[in-house]
Amino acid sequence: MFSLLAIVPMAAIISAFLIYRKTGKRDFLKFDSVQFIYAFIISPLLFIWLKSFLYFLMRQEIDLRLSMDEIFVIDTAFSVLVLFIYAFIVIHSLTKSFELKRYVDPLYDVFSHSEALHLWVSHTALYAGVMGLFSIISLANALVPMEITSTRLVFYGMLGLGFFGGVIGFGAIWLSNFTEAIFLKIMKIAIAFFFILHVAVYFFVEPSFNSAYLMYWMITMALVAMVICSFLFERSERAASWIERFHHKTGWKKGNFLLSKSKFKL
Repeated sequence: MFSLLAIVPMAAIISAFLIYRKTGKRDFLKFDSVQFIYAFIISPLLFIWLKSFLYFLMRQEIDLRLSMDEIFVIDTAFSVLVLFIYAFIVIHSLTKSFELKRYVDPLYDVFSHSEALHLWVSHTALYAGVMGLFSIISLANALVPMEITSTRLVFYGMLGLGFFGGVIGFGAIWLSNFTEAIFLKIMKIAIAFFFILHVAVYFFVEPSFNSAYLMYWMITMALVAMVICSFLFERSERAASWIERFHHKTGWKKGNFLLSKSKFKL
């Protein structure tokens, strides 16, 4: 165990030095490829290593006889601190990518670059990632029932909450589509994928319609709402009018953010 904990940081540091000379030569998802590796591969790997090393110390090396609850509190506080640091690492990788582009071309359009990152990388990863995380919880619940008992009224109320959350979620996705790009189509494909996955799991696993499978049914209802909205929102003049008014109230004007499709290619 200790040898593995010693090898991981050494390998990460050595690899970081070896790839540094490739800085500025290639891009990946609008990031400089080296900065992307630093922010999204090496840093998360070191974060997991730090948590593992802390747990190893608390359980085996430091004779404090901590309970599991105390270890959980310490680990949570440590994780929050490291996540704050990681947020600044990502910001550095982003601004470093801008700096490299401006160094090569002083007239480089940083605004267009930042909008491409804002829409294609952050929004796509955010919405697809959230759907993926909730789907993992949902499908795990379909396989392993929870030890929860509730009245039918509470159960149906939670399903209604899930449906309402799906409507809100699709509204957030649509509000993010403030350019004439294909972002909304990609999100609809993601919604359809997770919905079909849940339907397929239902036919194979056949979870009961009760509170023991509450998470599965809540997420399924949210996906049902998102599928319905994906069909109805664009066809509804009232919904389109509401979105336009909301854009105006929040200071978003489509004309100001209308960027060329070619600038958003990955």
